[in-house]
Amino acid sequence: AAATGHTKPSYGTWTDLHEEELLKFVGLLMYMSLVQAPNAELYWSSKQLFHGLWARAFMPINRYKIIQAFLKISNPETERADDKLKKVRFVHDFLRMKCMKFWQPHECISVDERMVKNKGRYGFRQYIKDKPTKWGMKLWVVADSITGYTYNFDVYTGKDAARSTQGLGYDVVYKLCRSIFQQGYRIFMDNFYTSFHLFVDLLKVKTLACGIILANRKGFPQELKNTKLFNRNANRGKMRWVRKGNVGFVQWKDNKIVNLISTMHKSVSSNTFCTRRTKSDGKFRNILVRQPIVIKDYNKYMGGVDRSDQMIGKYNVLRKTSKYWKTLFYHFIDIARVNSFILFQEYRRQHQDIPELVRPKRYSQLDFTIELIKELANFDKDIQVPLLDNRSKKCSQIVPGLRKNSKNCVRCYRIRKVEKKSKVFCQICKKSFCFNQIRNCLVDEHSVPGSDERSVPGLP
Repeated sequence: AAATGHTKPSYGTWTDLHEEELLKFVGLLMYMSLVQAPNAELYWSSKQLFHGLWARAFMPINRYKIIQAFLKISNPETERADDKLKKVRFVHDFLRMKCMKFWQPHECISVDERMVKNKGRYGFRQYIKDKPTKWGMKLWVVADSITGYTYNFDVYTGKDAARSTQGLGYDVVYKLCRSIFQQGYRIFMDNFYTSFHLFVDLLKVKTLACGIILANRKGFPQELKNTKLFNRNANRGKMRWVRKGNVGFVQWKDNKIVNLISTMHKSVSSNTFCTRRTKSDGKFRNILVRQPIVIKDYNKYMGGVDRSDQMIGKYNVLRKTSKYWKTLFYHFIDIARVNSFILFQEYRRQHQDIPELVRPKRYSQLDFTIELIKELANFDKDIQVPLLDNRSKKCSQIVPGLRKNSKNCVRCYRIRKVEKKSKVFCQICKKSFCFNQIRNCLVDEHSVPGSDERSVPGLP
């Protein structure tokens, strides 16, 4: 450290972290997601605009920093060297198990990917240019299409030697949806996962599916492959379909050609109408366009993961870090928080006769998060924001003295960034302070806020 001119930060002596304090730490992270500040230090700042923040009620700043610095969520003795998620494997698997245990999904679920932002260096970092979050980790997610509940998930860690010959998309769906097979669920997915073979195999386990499919996929009907000719000759809203056994293929012309595959629509030719905006004679107007029912259902139920992403992103606890496992830990907190909110709302709906569950009509995720933070931090209902005690821990009383030479007042420099010379100093903490008719920094620094004590005994 001496050779480079840098020293490691010192946050004090480490003491064991117990469950109650860990819950407070998680609550503090959630609090920071609600109340934004440019950096962590400002949550404990004594400056005028920040001194009313609540971080001090959770823990001292040095305790927060030392927990952040030394936080570990894995057991080195049980880590597998070949596991790319070894630093977070226990929490990853534990949360997945709890997500599936506490929720019975509605009939329709969706499978999609999710990006979690992190620009650190690790072997499975992803870049997807078309996503709002371009750099980070990719998660495969199964979510309830109605509520956005994250039912199952897995982190993509790159090519796997155990991958089947059916492709990555096939393996993802089969792995994450295995627990809902044989129950008649309906799965919606995009063109990354869909294939004729997957849909046939899902039917064998009594699971229906629907999704966008690419025309170059194996098993796609030859009759529908002349898309350029169809696009040129067909009017908007025109459709055609082909059925191969119990699997139906639909091709529909909107602004462009859309191909869907489905095993849940017995009559793939059934139609509804949708509104589209078009321009004619220099004016915009709304028109009705014929739309296959399979398209309508896909648009309605495919957004489960997107809904989950929106709820998580609203108050996410992500903190900037280069460590992939710490980013995942933060994201897992967000998954648990949003899922808990959905569970609580569903429980309230089913038990409206319990007085303790009564909440305002427009009870929101924000209201729930505030309640959760108070519960994690064990705050009383009537607790007030803690006052900032500026007294030095070394100074239980004010014992002034005089130096031969003047030195800068530490309080003036710290608060106002000005140099004010003074010969007066505190004999306990050895720091220099202003002590005159204009400024009494000696007393201001060592007195408790709200005290009317202004005298300094024993001045030579």
